[in-house]
Amino acid sequence: LFIHKKHITDISEITGAALTELMALIQEQNKKRSITGGSFILRFGDTKFTGASVSHLHAHIVQSNPDDPSYDSAKGLTMRIG
Repeated sequence: LFIHKKHITDISEITGAALTELMALIQEQNKKRSITGGSFILRFGDTKFTGASVSHLHAHIVQSNPDDPSYDSAKGLTMRIG
């Protein structure tokens, strides 16, 4: 989970420098955690549209574990997007 230190609610408020920093953090975590595949989700704005619990711009890296015996690729992650 990545959350900007400044309270940002809308995507238009994030600066180019902050987006560059976010991408660097994502790349760093992918390397550190040896993430070979996953999803990147960026949430912002009114929570009634995003399903988030806070209206603060935040991003998630989500990785499954297909080697886990309880893994069911048909179920996946369920969340409201948009």
